[in-house]
Amino acid sequence: MLKRLIEGSVVTGLALAATLILEYAFLVYTANRLTPDEFGVLSSALAVLTLALTAACTGLGTATTQAVAGTPASFSRSEHASSAFVVQWISAAAMAALLLVGAWAASRSAELADISASLCVGALLIPSAGMASLASATRLGLGKVSLVALGRVAGGAVRLLVVVLALTLADGPEVVLTGYIVAFIAETALHFPGVRHLWRRRSVQRKAMKRIVRVALPTTLFVSLVALFVRADVLLLKALLTEDVNSTVASYNASAALARAIFYAYSAIAVPLLPLIAAAERVDVRAVKQLVAALALGAVALSTAAGLFGPAVLALLFPVELLSLGHLLAPLTLAFGVLGVAYVLATVLIAADHPRVPAFAFLVGVAAYLVVASILIPGVETIAHTGLRVPALGADGAAAALLCGGVAALLVLILALRLLRPADGHPGVDSPTG
Repeated sequence: MLKRLIEGSVVTGLALAATLILEYAFLVYTANRLTPDEFGVLSSALAVLTLALTAACTGLGTATTQAVAGTPASFSRSEHASSAFVVQWISAAAMAALLLVGAWAASRSAELADISASLCVGALLIPSAGMASLASATRLGLGKVSLVALGRVAGGAVRLLVVVLALTLADGPEVVLTGYIVAFIAETALHFPGVRHLWRRRSVQRKAMKRIVRVALPTTLFVSLVALFVRADVLLLKALLTEDVNSTVASYNASAALARAIFYAYSAIAVPLLPLIAAAERVDVRAVKQLVAALALGAVALSTAAGLFGPAVLALLFPVELLSLGHLLAPLTLAFGVLGVAYVLATVLIAADHPRVPAFAFLVGVAAYLVVASILIPGVETIAHTGLRVPALGADGAAAALLCGGVAALLVLILALRLLRPADGHPGVDSPTG
């Protein structure tokens, strides 16, 4: 298992490196091409769309990978894949409609009117993203890790190319979002030849749909909570700040975008880990604990490096208007590193057929995150009957809240890992003592 995990992680790691290069090229280009206010609007719209895509696609994709990789005798791979296809279209249509309603509501709000047009474009993005997610998840369940990684690289390259061409013709966040739509279509086209034999109308089974939904619901809650951690800081700043909102959001997102690299790097480990554990007869829990410890030490080391060299990197990539919050790069790197460790550990539990545990852990983490953020970002004049005052920390408060929430989620997951036993219903999990 360890050999296959290392091989899968190397493949996804190399693809991740290429994807991150394309991601930051995209980010730097749009940050320099758009005005600070437009980049702030784009950052806010992408935060909303990330949450929408996660709720509509990612949890279902994870459930599809698990089902296809560890198909029980009662259902074939084709029945699982075809049933997931139907569920994905229902989910995407519902989310697209919800985004259109959200765009209408935003247009009637003075604070949110600037993102309403972007949300309308986002509604068109959801179906293409759903198909790309389902196709890649099905291929991942078939063990085609390298092809899934290649698809993500290809999608990133297409997006960058389309955005560069589109911004030569017109400006605005809505133009940038067209690149995402074309990229998702390209990724789907790449995977389609390898999965079309599994998508058959006659293979759709209600019981298979119910099984996928049963796994997808808690998994969707989990990945939605992860997305809240990764993207909600931008939305919280937009909602709780009262001055220089879009420019502050833009500056914060410049630092956060670099800091998220550690989360993406750690999530590369989770990609081959999910089908590997789902299909394994036994999982070495001691090895999982050692992996978690190594990743935690790596987060501390990278956070220190970010504090030393990060501001200089920011100055090379972004315009001077977005450098005011460069000091947040180190704490944000640590926060996203903690989230990455939690994500890997949660993937182990999901693959071991315990999807509710990660959902609960991240629910605890998000609750702590939101409470701390709601206090630290705007500040509190007087804490009930204590006479204590919390100053408004703004973006610094958002970074501190993110770290607090991530630590809370990770602690719950570490405690939950100790509860795993073979008797829990998944024969492939060892007890911590054995």
